[in-house]
Amino acid sequence: MVKIGIQEDLGRATVPPEDDTDKPQKETETERQQRQRTNRSGRDDVTTEGNVTALACDGSTPTITIANRDGLVEVQLFHDAAKTCGSVKVGDYVQADGEKVNENLFLADDLSISR
Repeated sequence: MVKIGIQEDLGRATVPPEDDTDKPQKETETERQQRQRTNRSGRDDVTTEGNVTALACDGSTPTITIANRDGLVEVQLFHDAAKTCGSVKVGDYVQADGEKVNENLFLADDLSISR
């Protein structure tokens, strides 16, 4: 940042005040709570469960869609979970272990099915 002096009537140069836009903004309470939830790893980050509402087992990455407290979640099946896709039916209750990408996408390595 370059500061330019401003000439006053008395012939002295003054420096304008610093611009606050380069400084980090103070975090709101909502932002602080969201950051804490993001930084805290919990069971929801490694497992998801819900009722199956749709299946797509014939694609290159088999997927099932489940309904749970996050709404509709696409569960992409990998490894052992991909092998069990053919035995899942709409209406089944499944529990998937893997990694949560966001509230609407979960990558599963293992799948348990309940009828």
